[in-house]
Amino acid sequence: MNMQDKIKVLITGATSPIGLRTIHALQHTYKHVEYVCVTRSKAKLVSLFDNYAIDTSRIIIAECDLSNYSQSAQCLLPILDQKGTIDAVLNIAGLFISKPFLDCDEHDFELLVSSNLKTTYVATHIALPYLLKNRGGSIVNISSTLGLHTIEGANNVIYDAVKAAIIKFTQSLAKELGPNNIRLNCICPGILVDDMPQDKIQDIADVLTAQPLKRFGKAEEIANAIMYILSPEASWMTGNFMCINGGINL
Repeated sequence: MNMQDKIKVLITGATSPIGLRTIHALQHTYKHVEYVCVTRSKAKLVSLFDNYAIDTSRIIIAECDLSNYSQSAQCLLPILDQKGTIDAVLNIAGLFISKPFLDCDEHDFELLVSSNLKTTYVATHIALPYLLKNRGGSIVNISSTLGLHTIEGANNVIYDAVKAAIIKFTQSLAKELGPNNIRLNCICPGILVDDMPQDKIQDIADVLTAQPLKRFGKAEEIANAIMYILSPEASWMTGNFMCINGGINL
């Protein structure tokens, strides 16, 4: 992939702040960018595109539930067949639930696994033949700092475990696909305040006492990291996890 050239991207979690900021950044970096944006709600995504002033002329919206493999394949395969190849997969979709372990029932467990780990598996598994046909590409997965660093009293046992699994998924598949010139890397964000109510920000402000930079992050900062990983400057980078969290894991 050459900067300021062409790129075809499959993005999950397109309605999230990270997804929207990444789409915006891609449009300002590449002269010709084509997206397949996967979402459960096409109407919501279209509305958000208007708010972020995103050009939708080269965007195909795939409305499906990525926790359902057969539904996702039925929706995505005709679109990807039309594209022929793709250059990158951005697995941004995910869900956060914070509860004490004994308060987490089976539904909570299955929801966290399906919305984070399974969506990453499904999108990657469906898209991989098109990356192989392209003779290379990049897959970027979004994990979390909580997949590496446990915050005392946070009550995120299941979420932490699922995000840790995404890191290992990234590393193992990077080793398998390296000979095919396909790179996999993972970003581990800290707490982002985009769309977070001010009162909620105040409620969690004590977390900053353990963080060297003493501030929360923004989705734009994660999007910038994604853009770096996709760039030629990161062409020798695979199997890595990048912590963007103000240093809270130190």
